[in-house]
Amino acid sequence: MLKLFRYLKKSIPSVVLVILLLVVQAVSDLSLPSYTSDIVNIGIQQGGIDTTAPEVIRQSEMEKLLLFLNPEDQQTVMDSYRPDEELSDKEIKRLRKQYPAAADMPVYVRRELKEDALAELETIMSGPLLVVGGFQSDNEEMQAVKEQMLAGMPGGGADDLFTVLAQMPEEQKAQMVSAVQEQLAAMPESILEQSAIPFVKAEYVALGADANSLQTQYILKTGGIMLLIALLSAAAAITTGFLASRLAASLGRELRGRVFRKVVSFSNTEFDRYSTASLITRSTNDIQQIQMLLVMLLRVVFYAPIMGVGGV
Repeated sequence: MLKLFRYLKKSIPSVVLVILLLVVQAVSDLSLPSYTSDIVNIGIQQGGIDTTAPEVIRQSEMEKLLLFLNPEDQQTVMDSYRPDEELSDKEIKRLRKQYPAAADMPVYVRRELKEDALAELETIMSGPLLVVGGFQSDNEEMQAVKEQMLAGMPGGGADDLFTVLAQMPEEQKAQMVSAVQEQLAAMPESILEQSAIPFVKAEYVALGADANSLQTQYILKTGGIMLLIALLSAAAAITTGFLASRLAASLGRELRGRVFRKVVSFSNTEFDRYSTASLITRSTNDIQQIQMLLVMLLRVVFYAPIMGVGGV
């Protein structure tokens, strides 16, 4: 095997290129199941909504969410959004095209955030979204909790729980927020996110977005990405096979040339030691087996550890 690599010194750039293409193929093959999962979990189950941090939210709903956040988290949320009055004309035009009802009410638009900042924002907002969405839903259990909270507050005859909460003394409000967050902390993060999605979807619909269109766009976009990744994987596999076959053919040509020159230099005594059939077999079948070994080495043996590391 080591002697075989000695003949590949001239082909090191091609070998390196083959390994890089194998990495591309492995990454592509490993990423496809993730996109398939996204189509099922996000595209179908969540209606195409992939984050619990709404892109756009009405000012009235933002004020309700802030009631269930501590001052630090409130600041983080407000820093992540900007009011529509700060948008440029181009941004307003794009906003109203996707959310027509945004033209008739004040809204907040999420800023462009890095992945880690967006993940932090999702963690902060998931709980309040669940609570506010629950109180605004027709769920009998949540309505009973709402009525119980109203009955135990000053001005308990009020119909709007959020109005009562907004008028609470800061100390009492802080205690209420702390109690709510303790209960939410006991819930798995995935459950919180799944439960908060209906509120985000309802908010988009309230702003005039087409829920079916959002879902279709997400599925088509994700499916298109999957198609491109599959084509990239196929192109990498075909190119790798071509380069591996070419390297093997080049090695076979060189080995046959060396065998031929060696046989031509034989003395009569050496010719008597080897039969014609043996020399033909060494020059054809044996070298063909070495070519097949090299192709398998480049296509399978090198690919397996790359997939193993990528899988881990």
